[in-house]
Amino acid sequence: MASADLFYDNDPQSWVWYHDDVLKPVRSKPVVKPVPAPTNARGTLRQMGEHMEQAEARAMLLPSDKNIAEALTARRQVLAMAGQYADAFERFIWTHPDFDFALHHAQRSDSLMAVADQQRKDLDQGLAQGALSQGLLYVFRSDCPYCRKFSPLLRQFSSRYGFSVMPLSLDGKGNDEFPFPWQDPAILWRHHLMPEVVPALYLVNPRTDQIQTVGFGLMNWVDLRRRLAVLLGIPLYEGPVSSIHSGRKS
Repeated sequence: MASADLFYDNDPQSWVWYHDDVLKPVRSKPVVKPVPAPTNARGTLRQMGEHMEQAEARAMLLPSDKNIAEALTARRQVLAMAGQYADAFERFIWTHPDFDFALHHAQRSDSLMAVADQQRKDLDQGLAQGALSQGLLYVFRSDCPYCRKFSPLLRQFSSRYGFSVMPLSLDGKGNDEFPFPWQDPAILWRHHLMPEVVPALYLVNPRTDQIQTVGFGLMNWVDLRRRLAVLLGIPLYEGPVSSIHSGRKS
């Protein structure tokens, strides 16, 4: 009995009982190294990025709980800062429409359709107006397969907008669309424009004797419209900007 009392009075040592310190889980707090204060904002972002990359690299090589926790903490800090910037950026755009890119360049399908219709009308009017003062110099060869394919399109395009076409054949022969071309390339030599590739198309201003290159090789209808719009100074993109911000007086 004496030995039994002593056994129960003392701390239990058998496998049935455990000390409290054994039952408590060991939790190690993630240790995040502080990022040293940089001298500028760009340096701050660079140091944060380097710290995150270093923590993730260490966790990949030694995937312990401590290293993984440190890597996730570093990434969470960077993502949180990026999220704050994105939210502030979006709120700023809402209240400052002159900085809203979507207003100047449509993004949604309904906005795209509305803007596209207006742009198409403005572009057609601009091309027709440009055709009143400028013409097209078309250089081709009768045996060129690309010229045979491009010539009908150019004929339709010029008829649509009213451009006068001056065809010039390098081999002296015409084709179905331009049966009586010029044969003297003196204008090309004078302006240093003798093309190495045909078909070749140029925009000519007879009043100023200015010649601008439109392009070489096959071009489709969209290519012609866009390139001529650029050469003629026709704006391709205009958003709903008020006269105050655009500098135009109403």
